This record gives sequence, C-alpha cells and structure tokens, in this order.
Amino acid sequence: MMKKWISRVNRFSLRERAILLATVIVALILLYAQFAWDPLWRSNRSAEQAIAAANLELLDLSAQADVLRKQLAQDPDAALRKENERLRNQLNARQERLKQSLSRLVAPEEMPELLMELLRKHPGLQVVAVAKLPPRKIQHGEGEAAAVLFSHRVKVVLTGGYFDTLQYIQKIERNESRLRIVDMDYKVDAYPRAEVTLEFETLGLDERWLGV
Repeated sequence: MMKKWISRVNRFSLRERAILLATVIVALILLYAQFAWDPLWRSNRSAEQAIAAANLELLDLSAQADVLRKQLAQDPDAALRKENERLRNQLNARQERLKQSLSRLVAPEEMPELLMELLRKHPGLQVVAVAKLPPRKIQHGEGEAAAVLFSHRVKVVLTGGYFDTLQYIQKIERNESRLRIVDMDYKVDAYPRAEVTLEFETLGLDERWLGV
C-alpha cells in the first residue's frame, strides 16, 4: 500500500507536490492547535477569572471601607474604628493578591517589545507589520461593584517557513504563559515561505497603553 502511494506521488507534477505538502502542513498545524493550544487557552481563561474575582473583592472592600469612614465621621466609636482597621488590612491584602496575579502577565506597554525580542532570536522570520488593537473591556458583575479588566492585543504579521514559525510559537508558549495567542492565520503564498498572522493578548487594569 505504501509503495502504491509513493508511486502515485512520484507521478505528480512539482506544483501538485507543493500543494499536497502545503495541505499536510496546514493539517499538522490544526492538529497542533487542537491538542497543544486548547489546554493553554483554558489555563489562561482560569487566570483571567481569578484576576477578575480578586478585583471584584477589592471593589467590594473599598465600598465597605467608604461606608465605615462616613460613619466614623458622624460617630467616632471605638468599635467602628476597629472594624475600619480590619477592612483596611483586608483591602491591602486583596490589593497585593491582585498585583501578584497581574504580575504573571506581561504589562500591556511591554508586550510589543517582548514580541520583537523573541523575534530577533528567529532570523528565519521577517516582520511585515505590527499593530496595537483597541483595548477591550472585560466586566464581571454589574453596577459600581463590577470588576473591570482590559484586554490589550497586538497583531503581528510575519513571513517565514513552517518550522521557524513553529519554534517561535513554542518559545512564546514556554514563556510561563505570560502571553496568550488568541488568533492565528497561516497562508502558504509562495512555498516554502508562508505569511503568518498572530494575535496576542495580555490583561491590565488600565484601558490605556501606558508608556507607549
């Protein structure tokens, strides 16, 4: 059976062989996305939900502290002062937890430079375009108590070979999940080189691209 397939492939024209190879490469990429990216996607979604929950707790404690401060201004009772101190300590602890959760991610203003730094280690890839996309608001809950995060995305268009692209993606995935690949488009325009469009995401508490 294998000899028959080899014999049939050998009878293909050069153009037909190139199309067959491109089809196999795209199929491998789809399999890789299914079995390697899905667990990473779920892991990053869990991190996003944990950060949002911490932010929601932070907002709730801030509201409680404001109520107590108003009560203290009207009735400086010792019990109220003690409760206010307790809430303040909890608030500081939640703020620290939120900072630690966000510290695992790349700061939005650092994302473009990090991507370029990783690209410099892969000379087989060439940058065609880099674009910062508009921030997207992610809200958990409703009203003033809602926890709000902002999704910051960067789109990078590259040209290069399949294996150079694969090594670049694997390098990013090994970067302690500090960056998340949310979209990918792979087109073989002139074999063996292809055009690859990658969209990366990180999270932040500020809507602005600070420092950019």
